[in-house]
Amino acid sequence: MNKGKWTNRITGLLLLLLALTVTACETESGENWSANVDQEEYNEDDLETLISTNEKLVDRLEEKMDENRTLRAEFEELEAENTELKEDLLTYRQQTLETEQYVNRLLETRIEIDDTVRAFFMAMHERNLAELDQMTSDRITVDGERELLVVTGQGAEETDRSFHFLQVDTFISMRQINMDYDRNDDYFHVVYGLYNLEEEAFNRTAAVQIEFILDDGNWIVDTITYQ
Repeated sequence: MNKGKWTNRITGLLLLLLALTVTACETESGENWSANVDQEEYNEDDLETLISTNEKLVDRLEEKMDENRTLRAEFEELEAENTELKEDLLTYRQQTLETEQYVNRLLETRIEIDDTVRAFFMAMHERNLAELDQMTSDRITVDGERELLVVTGQGAEETDRSFHFLQVDTFISMRQINMDYDRNDDYFHVVYGLYNLEEEAFNRTAAVQIEFILDDGNWIVDTITYQ
């Protein structure tokens, strides 16, 4: 083989190696560029997903905050209602206690007044002037000679009145038919019906109106008149 042929072969091989090297570099460069593009696209998608997720989290957080504000407002409203109900309950209990005390006091006073009236009527029947004087206020003068209780009028428009001593044998029964009690002013107004038995039936023959005032813890007669 001559020298020219070997030279041509060597030259051809060198050209082939050069071509393969260039091709390999181009292929590697293309692969690197493609990888970079894919990575950039991946990073962009990941960022969009992250942004979307954050937006959703923010929306949920705002919803939860709105729910919390609503619940807080409802809680404060319920707390205010609960406080009001407690105050109403305390007021109701206080009113109930005061009413119970008033009713108990009223019952006790009615019994006390009833006993006092019976004793007062009996004192008139027996002409017990000393007891009558003790059981009446300064407005009433006991006139034993005329058997009268003279009630002094109050004010220019009210004249003096007189009440003749009762005889308990003129009736067989008596009971309260009307009353008014003012515990604040220590005042008790009562009307007694006097009854007789006529034709096997009780008939009211008279009604006596009496006003009591409290004096040193005792109920005394302040006025008395027929109704």
